[in-house]
Amino acid sequence: AHDAALRGDFSPKDVDSGWEILFRALCHGAGLSNAPPHPDQARFLVSQGHVEAAVLLCACAARSAFARFDLDELLQWSRLSDSLTHVSTEAMLRASLTSSWVVLIQGHLPEQDLQALSKQARAEKLADVVVDIVTTRALSTLQSQGELSVALEDARRATRMAQSESLRECQYFAGWVLA
Repeated sequence: AHDAALRGDFSPKDVDSGWEILFRALCHGAGLSNAPPHPDQARFLVSQGHVEAAVLLCACAARSAFARFDLDELLQWSRLSDSLTHVSTEAMLRASLTSSWVVLIQGHLPEQDLQALSKQARAEKLADVVVDIVTTRALSTLQSQGELSVALEDARRATRMAQSESLRECQYFAGWVLA
């Protein structure tokens, strides 16, 4: 459902309310809705047994908060993501990526190895996480080394990866970094 929503060929009427909340968050991230997700929605999803949807909601909302440089909101989503890391490897990877965004937005460099994180995401077949890691690496490279050409190459690569996987939200994020 998540991949279908990112491709834009997903209908919320086909699923229950938990996944509908996620769908609405994805629409917001893609600029198709003005209603941003709220952390209480993720808590509701967990209480209803929709933990996977909560993990994806946190990831989507965190990406949006990061792109808007909203540290307070990003910290809320990061805390929620961290509380779900016990659920799966996917949840742990998404929470690690969100933590990298918190560090970057605070003006520091991520302590974790983004390359190792990318390798884990590839092993889990999480294309959107891989693309976001490459995008994050572009920002980190620019911030740490000022290497514009290296950062541009990573951002271009992330954009191409998102295009080839039909991951619109990731493509918007990578395009934002490329710009």
